[in-house]
Amino acid sequence: MNQQQSVPKIDTKLVRKLGARAKQFTLCQMSHCTPFSLRYGSASCANAYPLPVSQQPLWQANERGCSASIDLPEIAPDSIVVPSLSLPTQTTRFQFSIQIPNSEPPETSALTPVPSAKDDKNTNSASTGALSAHIDCWHTHKLVQGATLTVQVDGPIPLHWMLVVSSRPLALQPQVPEAVAIEPVEGMQAWSQHNGPAAIARRICSPTATAMALSRLDPQANFVNSVAACHDVATNAYGVWPLAINFGARLGFAGAVETFTDWSLPEQLLEQGIPLVCSVRWDKDTLKNAPMPSSQGHLVVLYGLNQDQVLVMDPAAATDDQVPRRYDAQEFSTAWLARRGAAYVFAGLPVRQPS
Repeated sequence: MNQQQSVPKIDTKLVRKLGARAKQFTLCQMSHCTPFSLRYGSASCANAYPLPVSQQPLWQANERGCSASIDLPEIAPDSIVVPSLSLPTQTTRFQFSIQIPNSEPPETSALTPVPSAKDDKNTNSASTGALSAHIDCWHTHKLVQGATLTVQVDGPIPLHWMLVVSSRPLALQPQVPEAVAIEPVEGMQAWSQHNGPAAIARRICSPTATAMALSRLDPQANFVNSVAACHDVATNAYGVWPLAINFGARLGFAGAVETFTDWSLPEQLLEQGIPLVCSVRWDKDTLKNAPMPSSQGHLVVLYGLNQDQVLVMDPAAATDDQVPRRYDAQEFSTAWLARRGAAYVFAGLPVRQPS
């Protein structure tokens, strides 16, 4: 099963910036372009993952190993497209690409392989016209029709796997949570990213937040192991989204980078006891009680709701005891959902071998 999210309210400031592309937005609305999440996986991953997953087989063997392809719905201009591949119990290299055969001229755009090698090309901001590649996702610049997502795996057809692709507008006007309160997810360790080496301490929010989210499930999901696993060689970055999903998969937990337009699914996940590792950004002094005045890219763990506040583990805190925080729900919604709305989601149970 795959999900289409409700059509969000587009950020009017973004629409004004479109200029000549405004016509394409109108065409997309007329053809019912909507945000979507397409999820496919083995029975083992589908049964463990907290959101609906289709068990339709996708893989075909080839000379390099195997590949899987998904036909994509129409995608509006100024959208984000986020792919994920989780291969629990298997360590192998893979690469995503999108093909648009009916464009003039036909286009193909590839992301950096995962995990990357030192001589791999950094695809950040590489543009083919309709798409620009941004390390772990694409941004669209035109109405995209007839596109196919392909993932090439340099290894045998996997036994345990989950392939997810989601898309939504890059910017929208977010709403606040509807739930009055959701009990906090328990059992997570609180770690400050400043426990890491000084040379990288400011850059390891993603592996630190990932480790906190998984620490309730596996003692090997610790700060040190996560930081080592999330280093991207091609970019020398630690915040590459697929590497966080890879770390969870190495421990046996299926995961994906999901994009959300509102609080409906995040509330469902929190009610199931599933925390979300949220990608947030905010302007100066617009997220009160945050350990930084502003950020253009940061990862935190959302683990509960309380009245008009959200409960967050923020790895940017100076010390471990300062990591648990409460943020205003409206301010956090703006920091998270107004732009991209991405989050890592991991299964609450490890993949089991089929009986």
